[in-house]
Amino acid sequence: MSLLQEDHIGAHQFNKMGDVRPEVFGAGRDSDQLTPSFDKQHHTIASSASTSATSVASTPSMTAEVNSSPPGATMMPTASSAMEQNESGEYTTRTLIAPSALQGRRTSSFPSNAVPTIDVPSVSMRRTAGPAVPAPVQVSSPIRGPPPEQPRARTSNFFLSQPPPLRREAWSETDATTFSVRGGNYLADGKKMNSPPSLFKLMAVDLVQSPVKLFRGMCSHPNERIQRALQREAQSGMRELPDFIFCVNIVVPGKSNYHLAIYMGLEDIAVLREPNFACGRLMQKFFFGDSDEFRNETFKLIPRVVKGNIVVRKAVASKPAIIGKKLKQTYVRTDRFLELIIDIGSNSVAEKIVRVAKNFAKTLEVDMAFVLEGKEIEFLPEHVLGAVRLLNVDFKVQDGQRVVLPF
Repeated sequence: MSLLQEDHIGAHQFNKMGDVRPEVFGAGRDSDQLTPSFDKQHHTIASSASTSATSVASTPSMTAEVNSSPPGATMMPTASSAMEQNESGEYTTRTLIAPSALQGRRTSSFPSNAVPTIDVPSVSMRRTAGPAVPAPVQVSSPIRGPPPEQPRARTSNFFLSQPPPLRREAWSETDATTFSVRGGNYLADGKKMNSPPSLFKLMAVDLVQSPVKLFRGMCSHPNERIQRALQREAQSGMRELPDFIFCVNIVVPGKSNYHLAIYMGLEDIAVLREPNFACGRLMQKFFFGDSDEFRNETFKLIPRVVKGNIVVRKAVASKPAIIGKKLKQTYVRTDRFLELIIDIGSNSVAEKIVRVAKNFAKTLEVDMAFVLEGKEIEFLPEHVLGAVRLLNVDFKVQDGQRVVLPF
């Protein structure tokens, strides 16, 4: 640290070339008479007329001297000053003033190893072309990427066994990152990207028969797994289910109506309302908005035949489809779940395709991913909500034999 032998306090400024000059406050002295130097390597400012810190430390005593001030100027005490740069890029000036100078004494001698000093508060400034200004406030812009990957949804043995679900070997959770969804700049370049991991985690799958179509939903049925779990929660006071359940219920018509109910859970419901993420802004409107029309125009199914004969592969095109544009969709909503019921029988073409797939189901492996379509820049990129794989479902003997009566 060096001693500045100047009787006026200067506000150091950086010009466009990166040099330093003082702006002197007071009359009677030309500012050019003080020529500081700037050590760019150590980010330290020192007067060219100052004594180096090394020489001062080696002298038995040192003298703090205040020069005579010209008429009209204010006499200021001797000060040592240094400027350093911190990690955030700001320059900080630290000044040490001898107390004897504050008392108005022109000279004062004292041992160098016992120098009492007053620590003057530091002043922070950025390296700019103008006067020192405080650092600007940083305002974060909304994030358009995906939220952090969610943990696996909680389940219990009671939930998975009461009532019995679809045979466990006939379903599994498939990897959402293998599906292509609209990227962040899709509206401009038409490019897709691999989806991040699914937000909802697969919990269970039911395949049941019913004499009539259950448009009041499986999640609301008092004898089915969601309502049973909620009843146990109310009795025990302990959570058994995740914060929120999303159920896709596909109704397959026939002599007896089949309901394929796919239950997906999300541990943190706040993710559905997170405005800093594109999918959060979209899910807020889909899960909690009042418009079924918006839901019909937004819910998208991506099918994929993993293993199967050529007839089924041709019938089931592996292209994303907005289901609500062709099929009737019904919604059952509470603060703990949303059930989306798709009536395959509401469209003759869809009914024929599903009938073909059903006849070959025992030899098929089929993936389904559920997505909310982003039609505006604020809702992109897209994100798979959940995905399931159905494997060798046996409609005739092993699977879909449990009967659920209307309530």
